[in-house]
Amino acid sequence: AAGGTGGHMFPAGAVAEQLKAAGYEVHLVTDKRGMAYVSNLTPMELHQIPAATVYGGGLFALPLRMVTLLLSLLVSLFLMVRLRPKVVVGFGGYPSFGPVLAGLLLRRAVLVHEQNAVLGRVNKLAANLGSFVATSYNDTANMPASATTKMRRTGNPLRPAVLKAAEGGYRYLASSRAFELLIFGGSQGASIFADIVPKALALLPSDKKSRLRVVHQARQADMRQTLDAYSKEGIYSEIRDFFTDLPSRMRRAHLMIARGGASTVAEMTALGVPTIFVPLPGSLDQDQKHNV
Repeated sequence: AAGGTGGHMFPAGAVAEQLKAAGYEVHLVTDKRGMAYVSNLTPMELHQIPAATVYGGGLFALPLRMVTLLLSLLVSLFLMVRLRPKVVVGFGGYPSFGPVLAGLLLRRAVLVHEQNAVLGRVNKLAANLGSFVATSYNDTANMPASATTKMRRTGNPLRPAVLKAAEGGYRYLASSRAFELLIFGGSQGASIFADIVPKALALLPSDKKSRLRVVHQARQADMRQTLDAYSKEGIYSEIRDFFTDLPSRMRRAHLMIARGGASTVAEMTALGVPTIFVPLPGSLDQDQKHNV
């Protein structure tokens, strides 16, 4: 079970692929947002459930969000009874709330994996209720004292495409080669990158700008503005809202500018690409700041 962002879905997909190779039957539970990523994961049985966070949206939205979470739990209980899983593995995010809690209520073996350096709220709840915990960092913050005996550091599971790309090592810059710059705002994009990065690159001398090759993931709403900004400065750019071949583009990059999501940090560490991390400033626990 995984939340609806790449930071949750890609590690879940990596583990699912290994489990399938070992002969296990794997089912993935996520929400509508998570379904957008399944085409990039190993094929498996899919189940979409309702999900909502209790944060954001104001006080008036809270009752509806609580009802949605209750519905998520009821749907998950039905799934558990029907599928009878041996193990429930949660990868964080509110879409994992229902399946993880249902697994605990039905006394299934439950494991949660925390990608970030700060334990997320759903995973913390599960840890307090007795689940096993796998972490990516040695000193994950907000870990309940009662969970230490059931905790093990495993690292962050990486996509096979990233592991394959990492085999080639870093592409050092030759004097005759274009400078490949990759800007990646996480699976949900980053509007601030669309605004400030083209302005910063515009300050470079003309000979440096002509050598640049920019690959920029931007929100759909920002794509035209970003493309125009690069074109105005004569900078070659390729802009999309999502790159299905992102691991190979990471492999080719000489420098990357990115958010501090846990999966991004893990992937760039494996690839050995120099990266300027810009943690998301508005997150509740400042998890990206701790990640980097």
